[in-house]
Amino acid sequence: MINYDDFDPSDLTALVIDENHFERAISLDQLRSIGFGRALGASNTMEAWDLLVKSNPDVVLVEWIRGLNDGLDFVRRVRLGDDAPNRAVNILMLTARGTKHNVEAARKAGIDGFLRKPISGLALQKRVQRVITKPQPFIVTATYVGPCRRRKRDMNYAGPWRRLDDTLPAEMSIDEPAAEAD
Repeated sequence: MINYDDFDPSDLTALVIDENHFERAISLDQLRSIGFGRALGASNTMEAWDLLVKSNPDVVLVEWIRGLNDGLDFVRRVRLGDDAPNRAVNILMLTARGTKHNVEAARKAGIDGFLRKPISGLALQKRVQRVITKPQPFIVTATYVGPCRRRKRDMNYAGPWRRLDDTLPAEMSIDEPAAEAD
């Protein structure tokens, strides 16, 4: 269980990307009330990219911005771009959209979590704290870059590898059957 009283984001930076000035202001106010030392806002992805490069935030909240440079394109640029200061930065999609298709598209782009507006300050605090204090492993494969999307451990899985680039446990040889592995 996470103790929310121990979370001190006073030395952390958050970036909020939302084209709606009022909704962006609400998110920034919520982050400041949580205790973030710096909470920066951007109205579009170009402005957000400049802030991302300059400030290297600890968490990014992205609205599903429509247009040529939408929120998902921004997430993909962060995850796949060589010029991103931190490809593994925590990114939460904060949007009024919430269909299964929207959630799946955002997860495929590489977000750490999906939050549907309106959201309370406490719910935002819990989610931000979780991605910062207990981040998912960061995965880089040929078809996906981002946090591991597996949230539950499959207790029926008996093999040594979950992915092609997993390493073989030192105490196990390739000739041993997978069922004998821990």
